[in-house]
Amino acid sequence: MASGTIASIALSFALSIVIARLLGPESLANYATVSVAALLIAQLNDLGLANAFAYYARHRPGSVPTLVRILARHLLFSVAVAVVVVLAAPLFRPSVREALAPPWFSAMVVVLLVGGTAANVLPVIILARGRYAAYVSFTNAMTALQLAAVTMVYAVKGPSWRGFIAGVALAQVAIVVVQLSYLRRIGADSPEGVTARECYSYGLRIKWAEIMKLLSGRVDLLLVTLLLPRGDVGAYAVAISFREFGLMPLRTYTGIFQNLLVDRARAGRHDGDLVIGSLFLQALVSILLILGAALVFPVALPWMYGRAYANLPLPATILYASTLFLSIAGLCWTVFNMRGRPALTSRIVTVSGVLGPVLVWVLARKAGIVGAATAGLITGAVISVVSLVALMRLCRYSGRDAVRVARRVPDVIRELRLAGAATLRRSAAGAGR
Repeated sequence: MASGTIASIALSFALSIVIARLLGPESLANYATVSVAALLIAQLNDLGLANAFAYYARHRPGSVPTLVRILARHLLFSVAVAVVVVLAAPLFRPSVREALAPPWFSAMVVVLLVGGTAANVLPVIILARGRYAAYVSFTNAMTALQLAAVTMVYAVKGPSWRGFIAGVALAQVAIVVVQLSYLRRIGADSPEGVTARECYSYGLRIKWAEIMKLLSGRVDLLLVTLLLPRGDVGAYAVAISFREFGLMPLRTYTGIFQNLLVDRARAGRHDGDLVIGSLFLQALVSILLILGAALVFPVALPWMYGRAYANLPLPATILYASTLFLSIAGLCWTVFNMRGRPALTSRIVTVSGVLGPVLVWVLARKAGIVGAATAGLITGAVISVVSLVALMRLCRYSGRDAVRVARRVPDVIRELRLAGAATLRRSAAGAGR
C-alpha cells in the first residue's frame, strides 16, 4: 500500500502538472469546474453503496458476488440520472449550456458521471477483501491511463479542455471494466447473503455525511468560481489537488485499519490500542509531511506549474496543512462506520457541511484564494475536535489511555505490518486455488 501510494502520488502530480501547464489558469478553470461538478454528482449517485459495500464485504466476505450484481443494477439507474442531469443542467445557467453545447461532449459527461459512480464503489470491495496490491494497481493504472489519454488528446487536438475531460472519462471506464472482471474472478468460497435493501439502508444512513463532506470539501471550488477571477479559480483548483495529495497517507492506511477493526470485533478483541495508536501515527505522519510542504512548496510549485501560477504556494500550503485535521477526523469516522454507527458520522460531518461553505464565502470575498484556503483549514480543525470528542464518548477512552498507548506506537506499527503480511499470504493462497 505504501509503495503503491507513492507511485499514485507521483502519477497524480504528473497528471495535474500536465493539465495545468497545457491549459493555463483560465481553461483549467473550465476543466476543474466540470470535473468537480461531475465528481459531486457521481458520488451522490452511488446512494452510499461505497460505504455499505466496504462494511458488508468485510463482515460477510462471501457476499462479494451479490454486491457486484447489486452494483450492476445500480449503474442502470446511474445512467438515467446522468442523462437527466445533462439535459436539465443547461436550463439553469447560460454558461453551462455553452459548455455542454457539443453533443459529443454531453455524451462524454454522461460517461464521466456513470464511470465515476462505479469508480467510487468497486475499489472499496477490493480493499475490503484485503487485496491491497490489486487495489493500488488499479488506482495507479487509472491515473496512468488518464495521463496517457490527456497526452494523446493534446497531440491530436491541442490544449482542449473538453478533449481532456473526454480522455479522462474513457480511461476511467476502461479501468472500471477491468475491475468488474477481476471481482467476478475472485468469487466466493463460502457464499453469504446480503440484500440490496440492507446495502441501501446502510448506505443512505451515511449518505448525508458524504453530502456534507462534499459541501465542505468540493463546493469551495464552485463558490470560488462565483467570487473570483478565472485565473484565481484555476490556481485554487490546483491548490485543492494538494489537499487531496496530503490525504494519501490516510487512504493508504484506512483500508488496512478498517479491516483490522472488523477482524477484532469478530474475534471479540479490544481495539483501543489500535485506534488510539493509529491516531498518533497518522498525526505524526501528517505533521512531518506538512513541515516538508511548507519548505518545498514556495520553491517547487512556481517552477513546476510556471509563472502563471505565481500565487499558488501559499493557498496550497494552507490547504495541505488542513490534512492533519481531516486525517484525524477520517480515522474517527472509520471507527464509527465499522461499529455500525454511520449516523454518528453523518451528524458530525454536518458541522463541516454547514460551516465550510459559509467560511469560504466570507473569507474568499475578503482575502481571495488565501481566504478560501484558510476557511478549509478552520473547518478541518473544528470537525477534528468534534470527532475526537465523539470517539472518546463512544469508546470510553480517557487521557490515561492516550498516554499509555503513546508509549506503544511501535507495537501498533508492528501489528499493522504483520497483519498486512498475513493478508498477502492469504491473498496469494487464494490466487493459487
